[in-house]
Amino acid sequence: MSAGGMAPDRLRVLLMDGESVFAQPVALCLGERRSVSLHVLADQPWPIIRFSRYCRSFRAHRAPDDSARLEAVRAVVQRAKAEVLLPTDAPCIRFCSAHREALASWVALPPTPEVADFDQVSDKGRLACFLEARGLPHPPTLPAAAVASDPALLRRLRFPVLLKPRRGVNGEGIRHFGDAASLLQHMQGLGAGTAEYLVQSFIAGEDIDCSVLCDRGTVLAYTIQRPFLPALHAYGPSPGVRFLAHSGVLETVERLAASLEWSGIAHIDLREDGASGQPYILEVNPRYWGSLLGSLSVGVNFPYLSCLAALRIPFPRPTYATGIYVSKHRLMSPLAHAGRGRLAPQMVAYRDTIWRYTLADPLPPTSFLVKRNWNHLRWPGCRRRRETPCETVTAKG
Repeated sequence: MSAGGMAPDRLRVLLMDGESVFAQPVALCLGERRSVSLHVLADQPWPIIRFSRYCRSFRAHRAPDDSARLEAVRAVVQRAKAEVLLPTDAPCIRFCSAHREALASWVALPPTPEVADFDQVSDKGRLACFLEARGLPHPPTLPAAAVASDPALLRRLRFPVLLKPRRGVNGEGIRHFGDAASLLQHMQGLGAGTAEYLVQSFIAGEDIDCSVLCDRGTVLAYTIQRPFLPALHAYGPSPGVRFLAHSGVLETVERLAASLEWSGIAHIDLREDGASGQPYILEVNPRYWGSLLGSLSVGVNFPYLSCLAALRIPFPRPTYATGIYVSKHRLMSPLAHAGRGRLAPQMVAYRDTIWRYTLADPLPPTSFLVKRNWNHLRWPGCRRRRETPCETVTAKG
């Protein structure tokens, strides 16, 4: 989407969590706009974004508390003359929400949720209670601790079920159970840890996700995607997604955003019932997401639109193209999966892969590979150097 004449001629953006796994994808999105000058603050001295061609300046500062972090942000905002402060991952987004008043006196902030709303959607148990209270579609869900105390509650659920961490990410820790006996036996081994889990009816159907940018309950931009490649681990994200239109998902997500009066970005995991076609809300992730560059490839630049929203520059809700995106560098993955009978063979064009962005800014992924391989090759008895609070400044150009 192009903002046309509404786009600022020059825009200085401070990305304040350069250590985040989402920092480099966000930098690549902002790098698509030549008007953007990107400055980075991180709590580590050598995150991969430091090597990005789009990183105009970099500062590392590990703050011991929120007050020190606020002061570090203020100093870098003034030094870089930043106009917009952009967080990318959940902890930093929550920090910006909690300190919105102080931060907004120095720099423009993109829409962010209220702290109470952020905490509510981050806990899958609290989210399920909210969805139930608002009549929004979701799978029947019970606290695992309640089930352990009173197994008769399982009559409210339809088997098979999933045992899910209340705060898990990327599908980690999810277990599938086909009957009550195996579920209860497994929960006995969790002990007090049962309180950190939910039991949720499994919806037979297909995963479908929706990414959004919202402001006070209104969806400003969105993309909808469905996996077309198997996940690399059970219940994990797919390395290949197909972007599509789906009126039922959009309607459900708009109802959710309005009910929460949501502000900010979010990636919403849903499950489409194979029999009824009803999309059920599973999770709300109040941060950027792994397929962010896929959204960019079909025409929606969420980080840049967040900057426009921060500056209160209006823009029409963008449309997006249908198409596929592969987020892994192994281009033969589709054929490899096909060889195992899990997918019909499908060639993937270069423009539909992460390679188009990697080759445009190759140093960050190269530095990641060098660091990872160096750590693997280090002498086993070599003691890692202790990390100390860092204060590093670099500037380019």
